[in-house]
Amino acid sequence: MYICELGYKKKPGEDRWGYFHNFTGNEEKGHCFWCGIETKRGRYCSKQHAYLYRTFYCKDEAYANVYRRIYDPIRKGYICEKCNNGFGNRFSIDVHHIMPINGGDRYWNILNRPENLLGLCHECHKETHRIMFKFKVGRKVKIETENRLIIEKQMLEIQPELF
Repeated sequence: MYICELGYKKKPGEDRWGYFHNFTGNEEKGHCFWCGIETKRGRYCSKQHAYLYRTFYCKDEAYANVYRRIYDPIRKGYICEKCNNGFGNRFSIDVHHIMPINGGDRYWNILNRPENLLGLCHECHKETHRIMFKFKVGRKVKIETENRLIIEKQMLEIQPELF
C-alpha cells in the first residue's frame, strides 16, 4: 500500500482478471467497481459503469474523453482550451494534468479524472509548465503554493463547467 499525491490510499489488489487499485472503495470482491452494487460475475454491473470507471481512472480512456470534449465539428478539428486556436489532428494536442502526476502508476491514477485534464496546443502547454515550474540546471523545481493557487484559478476560468 502506498499513498498518492492527494493522500488517497492506493492498495493494489488482485482478482481473476488481474491487478487493480482501490479508487472508489467499491473494489472489494463481488461488487461493481463504480457503484458498489453486488455483481454475480465481473468487476462491473453494466457496460456503462465499466466505461465510467475507465474514463475516470485509465489514462487512455481519459485522454480519449479530452479529445471528444475539444473536438469542434464546425471547424472540423480540435481546439485548444486556453487560446481557442484550432488544429487539424489530435496528434497536435498535449493533454495537461492540472494537478501533476508525480511518479507512481501513471496509467491507472486518480489524477486522470476528466476535470483534472486540459487539451492544450503545444505552445500553451509549454507556457503553462513554464508558469508552474522553475527550471534550474535541466531539472524542474515546483513553485510556491501561492502561485499554484493562481494557476488553478486561471484553469477554472478556462473551463468552469467542469468544476
